[in-house]
Order: sequence, then C-alpha cells, then structure tokens
Amino acid sequence: MFLLAAFLAPGAWLIVKIPTVEKAQLCFFLATLVCAALACAKLLPMRRPAKGAVLAAGLVTAAFLLALVTNAFPVQQFLYDLYGEMPGYLWLCYPAIFLLAASLGLGRWVRTALRVVTVVGLLLLAVAFYQRFFTPWVNVFGSSAYNVSAFIPIPVLALWLATMDLRGMRRAGQVTAAKRAPVILWFVAALAAAVAIMAISYGMLGIFSVGALVLLIAAVRPQLFGLPEGRFCKGVQIGGRIALGLLVLALVAALLPQVSGLVVKRSDLPSLTSENIRSRIEFSYASEALTAARPLTGSGPAGFRFNVYRYLGSWIYGNTATIGTEPLAYSPPSPHSLPWEIMTRLGLIGLLALLAAGWFWLRDTAGGAGLTFGHKKKENTSSSGDRPSGSIVDLRAACMIAALAWLFSLFVTPMHFASGLLGAALAGLACARPEATGMDALALPSAAKVVARVAGCIALVVLAVFFSRQQYALARVPGIVIGGADAQGLSLLESVDQAASGDPMVKCYLLQMRLLLSTNQQELNQQIQAVQTAPGYITGFTPNFTQFAQYALSQMQSLQTSDTANFSAVTTLLHQAASTGPVTPALLGEQLHLAVVSGSAPAIQRATAEVKRPFFNGKTAAELYPPIADYLASVQTNSGKQ
Repeated sequence: MFLLAAFLAPGAWLIVKIPTVEKAQLCFFLATLVCAALACAKLLPMRRPAKGAVLAAGLVTAAFLLALVTNAFPVQQFLYDLYGEMPGYLWLCYPAIFLLAASLGLGRWVRTALRVVTVVGLLLLAVAFYQRFFTPWVNVFGSSAYNVSAFIPIPVLALWLATMDLRGMRRAGQVTAAKRAPVILWFVAALAAAVAIMAISYGMLGIFSVGALVLLIAAVRPQLFGLPEGRFCKGVQIGGRIALGLLVLALVAALLPQVSGLVVKRSDLPSLTSENIRSRIEFSYASEALTAARPLTGSGPAGFRFNVYRYLGSWIYGNTATIGTEPLAYSPPSPHSLPWEIMTRLGLIGLLALLAAGWFWLRDTAGGAGLTFGHKKKENTSSSGDRPSGSIVDLRAACMIAALAWLFSLFVTPMHFASGLLGAALAGLACARPEATGMDALALPSAAKVVARVAGCIALVVLAVFFSRQQYALARVPGIVIGGADAQGLSLLESVDQAASGDPMVKCYLLQMRLLLSTNQQELNQQIQAVQTAPGYITGFTPNFTQFAQYALSQMQSLQTSDTANFSAVTTLLHQAASTGPVTPALLGEQLHLAVVSGSAPAIQRATAEVKRPFFNGKTAAELYPPIADYLASVQTNSGKQ
C-alpha cells in the first residue's frame, strides 16, 4: 500500500479524464499523508533509518526551508506557489516519503509489493500507449511528458523480479522450460515497458530516459540483464560506468550557456529549426542570469516563474503560437532541467546541501548494493548484527538504479508533482535495512509512544481536512472565471478567497473581475488604485499589469469615460511592465489599446507600427495576441468616421 500510494500519488487512477491541477495536487499530498499515517498507526514494519538517510533527508529539508524563509512571500510560496503548480508543501513530500521508505524493514513483503507496483505500472503504461496512438491526448498522470519520469522505475523493477526468479531456479537446480516461463515473462514485460516509455513521450525524453536507464543498469548491476557473474559481466560494468560518466559530463556541459554558446550563440537561437532545443537553451541563459541575481539561496522553492521572465529574450514568445491574454503564458514554470531547478530555486547553498545529501545516500546505498563507494566494499550490518542476503543486495541495487534513472529523467524535463513519489520511495528502500528479528523485534509500546502515535494521526487528519478544503475551493476557480464577470461570480470568488486566503491567482481574478464590474468612473478609479496597492506577490509579477490594463481600458470604453487619472494610472502599469522584462505581444497590444482609448493619433500610429513589426522570431504581436485584431478594427472604424 505504501509503494502504491507513492506511485499513484498524482492521481494516475483518473485515466479517463485529466484531473484538475488542484485535485491532482491534493491526491499527491493525501498520498503522502496516507503513507505517514501507516507509520503512525504501526501498520508498517518500521526500523530506525540509517544515519545517511537521516542526514540526506535533513539536508534537503533544511535547504528548502532556508530558501523559503530568505525569499519574499514565504506563505504564498509554501501554500500556493507563485503562479506555478508546485507549492512548497508538495516539495516537502519528497524527503518525507524518502525517509519513511528508508525506515521500512525489508522482508518477504518487498517482493510482493514491488510485483504489485510493477503490474499496476504495466497496466497504466498500456493505457497510456493506447491513448498516445488512438486518442487525442495521453490522460494518464495528466501529461505524457511527466509520465516518463513517473514510469521510468518500472522496467528495472521488472528486471529485478525476473532475476530473482532466475536466481531461485538456479539455487534450487530446477532450470526447466516450465520454470523459465515466469522469468521470460518478466523480461518481456521490462522490454515492453521500456518501449512504451519511449513511445508515449512526444519528444526525445522517453528515448533519453530509457538510454540512461540501460547505462545505469550496466554500470551498477549488469546481472539484472540476466548475465551470469564473470569477466563479460565485469566488462559490461566497466563500460557502463565509462559511458555513464561521459553522459553526465555531456549533460552538465550542455546545460551551461558557456559551453552551449560555443556551438550556437544566443543571438542565433531564433534561427534554429528545433523549437525544443532553442527554447531550452534560452531557459539556461535566463536561469544563469536569475541565479546570478540571487546566488546563495535562490529565488525560493516557488520563485522561478515569478522572476525568470525578466531575463528571457523577446523572440521566445514567437514559439508559443497564439498565447492569448493569460500573463502566465509569458513566463515558463520551470527551467526544464534538475540542476537549474536547484540553482534558481535553492541557490548555491541548496546545491551544496543536495550534493552532500546525495553523497550520504550513495555512501550508505552503494555498500548495501554490492558496490564500492567512498569506502572498502563490504556488506552493511546494523548494530544488531543483521547481514543483508543476496536478494536484499539485488533489491538495493535495483532500487538505487530506479531512483537514479528517475533523477536522470528530470535532467531534461520539469520537476513537477506529476513525476510521482515512487522515485523517492525507491531511493529510501535502497538504503533500508532488513526487518528486525529476535529481541530487536520486541517493541513494547509505552504510554508516551501510544499518545504520540495518536497525536500524529490526529495531526495528519487535521492537515488533510485543511488542504482538502483549500484545494477543493481552488478547483472551483476555473469554472467561475469561465462563467464571466457578474455579481454571482464575484461572490463565489470571494468565498474561495476566504477558504484559500492569499492565493495569488485568486487575488488576481478578484481584481480583474472588480475592474470589469465597475459601474461608474469613480468606482473604476478606486479599482485601478486597488491594483496599484495590491500585495507584492501580485504587483511583483509585472506580466499581470498588461491584463489589468486590458480590463481597465475595456471598462473605460464601456463606461465612455476619459478620466485623466485613469489614463495616467494605466500608463504607469504598462510602463512598469515594460521596464522590468522583455517586450511581450500583450504589452504591445495593450499599448495600442491605450492609444485607441485615448484617441491620440500620433500614439495610435506608433503603436500600430509596433504591433505589425515582426519582432517575435519573425512573427508580429498582431499574430500572437488575439485582442489586437479588435483594436486595429477600432482604429479603422474611427478613421472612416473622420
């Protein structure tokens, strides 16, 4: 149940209809609480985790908290994210699941549990494969790109199950055709899973992830391929380690603008034929600049989208086709690579903390997986003298490979809650110890321990209720906004704001709706002033201003008012948007809108020329921002009247 909850955390069971972001986030968080509740209720074979696991989880959590408290709007970053999809409390689910998994006592249950997870993963992959080729969209986990990261552990788990069956047959001396059938079936399942992962990705992510997985298996445990011990197996391991090292160096080098700039200059990026490559290289340049702005603690766990738009080139907006009026379209939610995720969000201190956490994890994991890492090769033993068996060594190796493959897939894709918790759980299992036996298994509960467990369960229930109320309230927002601006919609938004007080998107929608519902010049002026005095998590994200300007100008047209103070306020909003980031199609469009409403002929002439200039990678703002067509039609109408 623990492993299934971690695997299905993003709501993979909703395979017919993609769950809303809020409901998927809630599934992710509740799955973590379920895992914690199993531990509190003593329903898991828990042991004290290894020191390396505790240090690794502690360092990751400390780096997160430091970045959170040293950046602006920690409450919004923790509870809601800043216009993104990964609130801070979801980031903390990863070290929590890792530490819980590292505390599990490994016993006979592991094989059954991993078999169930693998079978469920194979079934979901079959559904995703069908959806990829026979339906318009892949609904499993919400997006095909994130499926790859969530599913990448499945092939190696199938290989482990195959080699365990093969090992058992060889040990019993019963290698017969009938006995080989389950082994062959698991090998075929592993191959089918790898093919499905490559196929469901709409880009190269699946192929890259499977390739990295193959190299990891070769470098760590080539026996998972069914190879017997010997020279050939050792040669495969050495070759795999060399190839894996070269791949890591190539990845790190490709993510550095100083290296990628030797191949293609930033000024030449718009001319590249591959939109995927040019946009990701541009993200690396912007991430480097964002890191330089806050090098030590980064921009916070949720601060990437809130800040990175300032460092992007204007040409990149020509790659997004018709992106409409939504401000979020002008700022990517992620740098699309794990190293830059860490540097931009947690800074250099966070990177060093995570590298140290990785060292402690690998040091404890490698020895138990039959490898040498930082000390002489040996089998780890606990204080009670338990010694891992050969099957436990293979299990740890498989879990280690699966967790590393999960991290490798995140090198070239966004870190997103839909990537699942299975990778973190397997990382914990890789350094878990065998179940306690004999006197170690006698854990007579004291009254204090019982009270602590009951209090822990009550706390988990309280958290579940709080976040369920919050997320269900937020899930209503898209329907309210689509319904249009009216008194009922405003009332519903205000009720959502009470349940999720401080959510940046809800606050933005409230300001926008109040602008559109202004009934006279004085009320409109008050609402524009409310925009200017809004909290920093709204005014600090200046792409919002273009949309506020659009609604304010539209309402001025509707009310047929030409109040000088209102014009001045809207002009200030657009100037502030222009001064803090690159020119966007929406910004040029709203500058034209302002000129049309003001009626200034010279301003209209200048703004019209700007929206028709091929400024965005060969495209004009008029092609990318739909409202411009209405503004230009209004200009022609007014010219005809004159």
